[in-house]
Amino acid sequence: MLLIVLTAGILNILISIVILRRRSVLLVILHLWWFGWLLISLLSLTGLYPPSNFTIALFVLLLTSITAGAGIYALICRQRGGVPKYILWGYDRGAAFLAETTMLKLVFFTALPFTIFFFIRMLFLIGSEPDLAAYRAKVFGIGLGYSLLFRFPVIESINQFVIEPINLAALFLGVSAFILHQRHKLLLTAFLIIILHSLMMMGRFGFHYIFMMLLFIIACKISMRGRIAFRSIKGIIVFVVAIFVFASTVTHLRSSDKLKGLRNTITMYVIDYHTVSFSIFDRDLQEPKSVLHIKSFGRSSLGPFDRIIVNMLGLFGVEKNAQPDLNGLALMPNREVGRDPDGNPKFYNAFGSVLYSLYRDGRQMFIIFAGVIFGFLASFFSESLRYKNSYGITFLTALAFIGIYGIFQPVLEGPALLSILIIVITYKKSSYGISESLAK
Repeated sequence: MLLIVLTAGILNILISIVILRRRSVLLVILHLWWFGWLLISLLSLTGLYPPSNFTIALFVLLLTSITAGAGIYALICRQRGGVPKYILWGYDRGAAFLAETTMLKLVFFTALPFTIFFFIRMLFLIGSEPDLAAYRAKVFGIGLGYSLLFRFPVIESINQFVIEPINLAALFLGVSAFILHQRHKLLLTAFLIIILHSLMMMGRFGFHYIFMMLLFIIACKISMRGRIAFRSIKGIIVFVVAIFVFASTVTHLRSSDKLKGLRNTITMYVIDYHTVSFSIFDRDLQEPKSVLHIKSFGRSSLGPFDRIIVNMLGLFGVEKNAQPDLNGLALMPNREVGRDPDGNPKFYNAFGSVLYSLYRDGRQMFIIFAGVIFGFLASFFSESLRYKNSYGITFLTALAFIGIYGIFQPVLEGPALLSILIIVITYKKSSYGISESLAK
């Protein structure tokens, strides 16, 4: 199976390059990312149970479908002459600047005050907890029944449906502004609120977001120019190192006596965290009573929209369960997914990968459908690198985020889709503002 996965990875990368040439940057990154960790999971370097052949086939099916989506785009593009419509919609440099300004205002008047307030509240709360691990558990309501940090469900909902999507929208737009115009105000602001938000939740993914987005910036710049000078990215490299050190510090503080040396750090926080989703998905797939075997008919992949619709129905007395919430509850309990070198069982939860949503929604056919759509959109918005279009690069960044973080969790069930909606509204408003100015 190892040879099959390696061959599939190489073929997908080569085909993506042939189809899209220099604009294959996102697909190449994602194939290297997914196939690389998939190969490592098969080696079982840390004692995690390797996924079964059927589970491996499902992941390869998803990734191959993405490449097929790129091929479909290439055929359509060749027949219709090539320039995606969004490039002709007037989303030029002026619209990009207005969109950045609008997003900055949105951040400064909503996300930043909210995040600063709860960051300060976190500083007071941790003083009454025995350690940071206990604080983090209570932030998610474990043992309390409510979030220690937010206290009331309505505030937790504001964080989930408003603040987190705004943070990601600012990050995606900030990446685009920096890639094209070297404007860094929005990007640095997004970094700040994401770091503060991660610290108040005592999480690490925010640091991972920044780390990966900086690498994505470098990859896009290389793709656009064919090469890149060290002096133009030395600031990014310094920032990457700083984020790595900062995240390592948070990891050490959170882990107390669980972390023993560099080897254990690499085992748990690098290899395990990037491959355990394959083992968890495989374990749940083989469990007959798992929620994975209950079809959700597209609702899991709707993510936050399904939650919003269910909450609105609840106002009219119609009681339904949001499918992403059912997935979250199913992934919450720890399950045995491996053995350490001493033979002790290894338990993990939460990490289910994007395939958790897709498989529930419609088995193999839905996986193929989702992969083709993603590959098509990735190819479509990759044209923005050629035409230096900010709207397209913003969407390309959002797709990169979904592709990268789909390896950890059911990413479509988080704030990413809402952040894309915010971006669309922001650009529409900016484009409308330009049209009005020209009319006057």
